[in-house]
Amino acid sequence: MKNIKPQRKGIIKEITYDNSRWKILKEKRKIAEEILSSLIDENLDGSAHGSLARGDVDENSDVDIYLVEYVPSYKIELLLEKRNYKIYKKEIIQATPKSSPKVYFYLDPKEKIVLSFPLAKLMKNEYEFYKFGGTISYEEILDNKRKKGVDKRLMLIVPTEKGHIEYSIIGRENEVAKELEISIDTVLERENVLLKRDKIGRTGTFLKVEVYNNQTVEEVALKLTSTNWMFKKVMEERGQIS
Repeated sequence: MKNIKPQRKGIIKEITYDNSRWKILKEKRKIAEEILSSLIDENLDGSAHGSLARGDVDENSDVDIYLVEYVPSYKIELLLEKRNYKIYKKEIIQATPKSSPKVYFYLDPKEKIVLSFPLAKLMKNEYEFYKFGGTISYEEILDNKRKKGVDKRLMLIVPTEKGHIEYSIIGRENEVAKELEISIDTVLERENVLLKRDKIGRTGTFLKVEVYNNQTVEEVALKLTSTNWMFKKVMEERGQIS
């Protein structure tokens, strides 16, 4: 995995995409479009986020699809099976002790195509996490729109007709919060996380549990409520598993 380092303040660049990059974006968005269409067919409202929304993709970019509300896992598995998608891996991840746990379904062997949904109600900063990196709907993909968002280098990506303009958010946090229509607290939180990661290396995830084929997501989650008090606390405060 390549080392992605935050860029310091004052840096601003205009990037022009070549034909190869536009082709990669089109191919990855086609994958997202098909998955989002499958969700819509079951009256589920999904979106994509990250470089797929912004447009600054490369061959290693993920296709990240997410739901913001809990859906029984069997419904997701049934709709994926109906559309001939294979789930290569399932995980429950709680990023920090205070984070809402999420379910991740990996739909390819390299774990580059991901569908996620929360097990408990998301907090404001968790909703805004998606907007911070850029988020795009099914309809916006069909309309070939691209959205503003911040990448892992802490560069705000502003799409242009030929590519994008990028500049460091460091020292411009209030401006970026207004551009993305999110709170300054979310901008500062994400900035601190990424700067800390750059300084001390990748920070650990509080909880990551694989769900095997003989288990359901809900069975594993219920077991976690009896073995992990922080997981239980968040689930009791924000939602429940049925």
